[in-house]
Amino acid sequence: MSACKKTAQCPGYSLVEVLVAASVLMIAIAAAGAMALMVVSQQETNARIGRALNYQEQAARLYQLGIASDAIAGLLPPENSVESLVFTNESVVAYAGVGNVEQADCEVVFQPNEATTGWVADSWSAGDVSTLQTNTVVVVRPTTR
Repeated sequence: MSACKKTAQCPGYSLVEVLVAASVLMIAIAAAGAMALMVVSQQETNARIGRALNYQEQAARLYQLGIASDAIAGLLPPENSVESLVFTNESVVAYAGVGNVEQADCEVVFQPNEATTGWVADSWSAGDVSTLQTNTVVVVRPTTR
């Protein structure tokens, strides 16, 4: 007879130990998967916001170059996250020591993500597609007219 049968202390793992270890491992893998989904969703949202603000900055630069505000949106390539780009409150303002400058508010309305659902059952799914954000900057240029 072998020594294992005499003492009942065979080396190895019991079925309970294997199941507990497998359960702990499955919980860790599920947590890592959920975290990866969150990171990818947030990265996509940040990228869309960055593209929308870059679009607004390029529109402001074209305005500063003297291009008519109503023609700027047609010059820029389409950006799928941008809902609208408008110039409002165009006026000529006198600044002491500088002279007269034209100024306008450049407003961009954009969709920060493409998700179809938002906060559901205490779980984040990257936001709601119906949520729009607005960013407005004041743009100035020398008087050209």
